[in-house]
Amino acid sequence: MTDANHEKRIKKIEAEMVELRKQIMQIEFTSKRDSAAARKEHEKVSAQIDRQIKHVSKIMGITYDELDMLDEKIQDSGRVLARPRKRSTIS
Repeated sequence: MTDANHEKRIKKIEAEMVELRKQIMQIEFTSKRDSAAARKEHEKVSAQIDRQIKHVSKIMGITYDELDMLDEKIQDSGRVLARPRKRSTIS
């Protein structure tokens, strides 16, 4: 391989590396942008949920702790009811 061919090949590889770096930078930028958008959406939804919980507790006249306790009881009941039975209760 001549020096001229070798130089051409090196320049081609360098150009490809520059292009790859540009692509990597674009991917990183897109990733950060998407992450920031997801974080904002999460904060928005969390704030909405907090407002709804406050509204429900205000309407029902109970505290958040009491509401949380009721939720826990309902979830526990759901787990018990969802368990498979060992044998049929109907004979």
